[in-house]
Amino acid sequence: MNHLQSIKPMLKEWIVKGGLGAICTILVWTYTDVPALLLSFVQTLSLPILSKLLIGTGLLFLLAICVIILLGILLRNKLHPNFGLLWDNKGNPYCPSCEKLLTDYDVYAQPEDEYHNLFPGFKCIGCNKILFIKDANSPLPIDWREAKKRLNKK
Repeated sequence: MNHLQSIKPMLKEWIVKGGLGAICTILVWTYTDVPALLLSFVQTLSLPILSKLLIGTGLLFLLAICVIILLGILLRNKLHPNFGLLWDNKGNPYCPSCEKLLTDYDVYAQPEDEYHNLFPGFKCIGCNKILFIKDANSPLPIDWREAKKRLNKK
């Protein structure tokens, strides 16, 4: 798996987070100049108008918080367990311990194998665990491509 494919699942999340960060930065930057200008404007307004502005601003703030929470829920990567690993909807494997994307696919020796046979598996870059794709019907690990075919059939 090349690096571009490992970045694609996270790209939409990065774009949204970057956009929200930029919007927040612009709001804070413009807000620093606003109080001096608003002070003279607010002094000319009556109490009912000020209370309506305060309620409206509060409602807009609550709406913005709800949108941020909703985006966080929608953009969360939903992982489901299968073959001893976690998988996303696109068939990418994740570590069951730290939920990092598994990219280091190679052949490794199983610790419980006394003959030190090499089997295909992943080494997690987050927690350094060696993980094998295990089928419930077989004691031996299966190949990543075979696991992906089986996941696509479901």
